[in-house]
Amino acid sequence: MMKKILPFCFSILCLFHAQLLNAQTVLSNATLTQNTTWTIENSPYLIQGDLYVIDNVELIINAGVEVFFEDKAGIVLRNAKITAIGTITDSIYFGFSNVLIANTNQWKGILLEEGAEITLKYCIGKNSTYFLYALPAKSSCKVQNSTFKLNNYVFYRNSNLGNYAFENCHFENNDIGVENANKVVNCFFQYHSQFALSPFGICENNEFTKNGIAVKGSFSAQNGCTFLYNNIYENKTGIAMDTFRNDIPFLNNKICNNSIFNLYKIQRNTANVQIPNNCWCTTDSTAIEESIWDGKDDASSGGSETVSFMPVLMDCNMVPPPPPTDTTDLRNPFWYLTNVSENTLTIKSADKEPIVSIKILNLSGQVVYDDAPANKLDNIPQYVNCICVDLFFEKTISLDFLPKGIYILQVNQEKPIKIVRW
Repeated sequence: MMKKILPFCFSILCLFHAQLLNAQTVLSNATLTQNTTWTIENSPYLIQGDLYVIDNVELIINAGVEVFFEDKAGIVLRNAKITAIGTITDSIYFGFSNVLIANTNQWKGILLEEGAEITLKYCIGKNSTYFLYALPAKSSCKVQNSTFKLNNYVFYRNSNLGNYAFENCHFENNDIGVENANKVVNCFFQYHSQFALSPFGICENNEFTKNGIAVKGSFSAQNGCTFLYNNIYENKTGIAMDTFRNDIPFLNNKICNNSIFNLYKIQRNTANVQIPNNCWCTTDSTAIEESIWDGKDDASSGGSETVSFMPVLMDCNMVPPPPPTDTTDLRNPFWYLTNVSENTLTIKSADKEPIVSIKILNLSGQVVYDDAPANKLDNIPQYVNCICVDLFFEKTISLDFLPKGIYILQVNQEKPIKIVRW
């Protein structure tokens, strides 16, 4: 947890509607015209509409600051800088508030225009459409020791301009992770519904597991591409390879136990692919061949463009695992309320982290509801209905037992909110 303990700031839940009230600094369709520092004393910051950081302004965000966005809000960075340096114990948070009421939408993200520079360290980014979107312009980002969850895209770049690097980062439960960054090293990717990484430059010492596709795209020496010491296992498809240049370093990778294909060659109308000296968790060439889809498996290609993988590494232990990364999400699990009515209350985890405790207290501090099985109060009916879908948890509570009044709701020992039962 963060060292910083915010004062109890409450939102009022009145029957079908609730309003978030805990933003301390609100910026609505604002433009920063001078160098600015966001401090923990004025946190959290709530962005409404677009915030423009332009014209040689630098925005510094101090450790522990929380930056909340309303639905469809975002930041536009042009000829300016954002520097957000957190610590392992005081990360900087970008996303929705910790408590959302019936809201599963997304904020837009941070748009990098010409001359944009952004530096992020020990940051957390959640629930954006594009957390970082780089236009065809000379801009840059350097991201280290940061965690990204529940975004459509974490990073997208649609040109060869600029310089973008991710180091020691954790990517989880996004649709798409990183596309076309110049450098991705020592990172961990899991649970991406589409693909985790599209390589462009240096891709070394990363780990990919439980993704739809771990790595998808072209491997070209023109981009300074290297693909070394990556661990790709237990995905649906390990590598979906488009074009490939045999002069790029593609060595010492562990590509094993992916359920559909270890490697799928998308284009089969160019030169044969040669990727020796990688580990496939077996030395049986027939078994390796069966895990690869190439021209030999596509009758329409006439057997062209095959993948050659011999010799293979005899010992997969030769492929070092990525070093430990300080990317733990130090914030409380993200959750929100939905289906709020006079008689029921539904609390849903949006982080694929279990909801382990729910408490309702009266204004005297007395616990009137506790869902821990061993702590159920004798006079409170057990109306909790637990639903587990994949790794999501959802709990619905009947409020019939509560007299009309004001109560305090607390989930997983987090900051409480106030609810009203009329």
